Amino acid sequence: MMLDQAPLHVPILPDDGDRPGQYRGARRAFATRLFNRAVYQLDRDISGVVGFIGAGLWHNVWEASVEDERWVLRIPHGPPLPEHDVRLLREARILNWVRQQPLGLIVPRPVALVHTCFGLASVQTFVPGAPVEGGPRIAAVASAARACHAIRVPLDWDWLESFPTRLDHAQERLERAREVDLPEGRDACAWIEAHLPLPEPSRLLHGDLLPQNVLVTEGDELVAIDWAEAMVGDPAYDFCIVARGIRRPLGEPDARRRLLDAYHAAGGSQTVTLNHVRGQELSLMLDWLAVGASPQDNDEALSRLRSLLKRLKA
Repeated sequence: MMLDQAPLHVPILPDDGDRPGQYRGARRAFATRLFNRAVYQLDRDISGVVGFIGAGLWHNVWEASVEDERWVLRIPHGPPLPEHDVRLLREARILNWVRQQPLGLIVPRPVALVHTCFGLASVQTFVPGAPVEGGPRIAAVASAARACHAIRVPLDWDWLESFPTRLDHAQERLERAREVDLPEGRDACAWIEAHLPLPEPSRLLHGDLLPQNVLVTEGDELVAIDWAEAMVGDPAYDFCIVARGIRRPLGEPDARRRLLDAYHAAGGSQTVTLNHVRGQELSLMLDWLAVGASPQDNDEALSRLRSLLKRLKA
């Protein structure tokens, strides 16, 4: 599917050949020009100075006041990666869908996508909110997961990775996990196979419900940002991404059980169990081993895998 041919309710602007200069302030000037292209396309006006928010894993993030709104511009670090462009396109499309649903969750509004020399940049509305600190973040993440999983989406969208049932998703990940030819890998696969979920309908997953992506406004409204990893699959996967094989997810004792208890109390499916989350975590560790970006990454993934297996056998 060609990126620019995908139906989308936001403009996708072509690369106009602009490049940041080498002088002091060049990055800010480049961000300002990208903002100006978006506001010109939408017949809006910037008021004030473009400001730098910070650098994330994938992007440098800028903000600007646009009439009565604040907009956020995310410029990739580069070099251009086709998979990165697909992620941002997917995010814009799922946000447009999610915003139409009654979910009790605030999400950004996609404004524009802009091709640049670094890859696709995205412009969204700024959603005010702050990360939740300490123990309360468990309830916040659980409530955000419940809201996401309640959203119904068509299964025939070819731009969104989708599995008909939770079992289909878990089995696909299990088959990939079998590619890791290690004693620990074989032990993990045996454990996963013994704890597969039921063939229940899949749910919309946020895909990255880490604490920095779950915010709360001053009015105690829940905010979820960064939907680029969204998919349709097993709800246990959303909790797997939060836990990631570590002993104390979210820095809290017994966080996996407390997350699921809060999720069930908020109305999440009672059939999503702790063993399903652990099975997805084992698959995640094996995914990391299969990718093996560096020896250090492999060592960390293997250490987490061994630790999780040891806890499961205790």
